[in-house]
Amino acid sequence: MPNYFVVMADVIASQSREPQQLMGKFENLVGIAHGEYCPL
Repeated sequence: MPNYFVVMADVIASQSREPQQLMGKFENLVGIAHGEYCPL
């Protein structure tokens, strides 16, 4: 049975940040983790 990981984010003071930029950085982080733990 394969293992699955759930990645969640909660950014403190995120109201003062650009939401699209935060999502882009989170997407990048998930991509790095995916490449590390789920290589093709």
